[in-house]
Amino acid sequence: MRSVPVGSVRKIRYEFSGACAACVVGVLGTLACGAGEKTKETADAAVSSTNLTRDARVRAIPVTGPPPTGATIQMVARGDSIFHGRAAGGLCYVCHGADANGTPLGPPLLDHQWITGSGSYEFIQQRVEAGMPAPTPPYLEPMPPMGGPPLTRGDIKSVAAYVYAISHDAR
Repeated sequence: MRSVPVGSVRKIRYEFSGACAACVVGVLGTLACGAGEKTKETADAAVSSTNLTRDARVRAIPVTGPPPTGATIQMVARGDSIFHGRAAGGLCYVCHGADANGTPLGPPLLDHQWITGSGSYEFIQQRVEAGMPAPTPPYLEPMPPMGGPPLTRGDIKSVAAYVYAISHDAR
């Protein structure tokens, strides 16, 4: 039997876990952004939006304004974690971008102009909960209910508070 130095085992284990993580992100991205037929451009956009390093994702986090009426700063912080995939299995950043500037899969969330509604805290909660059953051109994918993962009512309120805060910032 051939012996393998301990450092080699760690390296192999690290490389294997990195490959597994990449597969999980790919599968979750597909589930979050709908399972319809994808074009090469759609797939490239999804991959490029998830290939950010952790440091790049942190730098990409938008500045937030005050929380909406009925929400707290803690809810905005929790919503940020959900949006960026650090809590509750959130995958919002896959389609809307880590910087919330949008991708070919989903619209930007940083401005006051909403394509399909008012942009109020209540509207955002309804959109997150119900999703968007059909893509709204020019975006390529529908938004599944809760963005894909099963969010609690509190998670929905938190991610809606975060999206409201970044789209109604104090700049």
